Amino acid sequence: MATKGPVHFLGNPTITGINSNNEADIFIDSQSTNLAMLVTGNTNFDGDISIGNSTANVDFWGDVKIGGDQGQPAIDNHVTIGVETPEFPLPDTQHFLQYATGAVIDSSTDISDHMTLTNAKIAAGTDPNFLGNIIIEGILYIEQPNIVIFSRNVALNGMIVGDGDAYNPGTNSISFCGNFATNPYPPGAEFDAIRHEVGSSIVAPGFSASFSGNFAALGGVMAVSGAHFSGNVSNGQRHIEF
Repeated sequence: MATKGPVHFLGNPTITGINSNNEADIFIDSQSTNLAMLVTGNTNFDGDISIGNSTANVDFWGDVKIGGDQGQPAIDNHVTIGVETPEFPLPDTQHFLQYATGAVIDSSTDISDHMTLTNAKIAAGTDPNFLGNIIIEGILYIEQPNIVIFSRNVALNGMIVGDGDAYNPGTNSISFCGNFATNPYPPGAEFDAIRHEVGSSIVAPGFSASFSGNFAALGGVMAVSGAHFSGNVSNGQRHIEF
């Protein structure tokens, strides 16, 4: 997990490495604020925490477990403040537009019930609020500007891509109000072209993302312009925040 801004976990986060603990390392630049990490519940992180801002601090309210240590030794041994800040990569979101060959969601689309979105696109300015459970298969490509709300559960069997501007985010956002989980791409020829893009779950520079339900992700990189977790987090993926 790597983020330029601070990280707030308002539930009980668990971040694990699939093959080794260092896959769950966290880097927080946090030059704009001295509170680099806030966790209000119990903490269970496999990896170490590194913070770029040399005057920053962390605030853990519950039981703390980091890198196998507990309590204050977990913070002393696995939280490092004042490390060098790496260059953050910017993804080419236009590359993924070629895969959005399915339905186009716009202001005329009925989004009041459960839906399966297959290689779909959300047109700019739609600002949809999906009221039912949503299954995303393949690509869901979101044009900007958009404020997208998923009011119930989301199963992501593929990738969400937003074409926002990381340097000028505006009000673009994606909100997951129910439970969120990622899964592998489904079988089928319509997903063959995108299958080699595996390794990312949400690639949306210029979009903030919020998760207020339970968050369980195993799908790879999540790259967004700000992330807020207010539910429980069980995370085995990489996360890049611009």
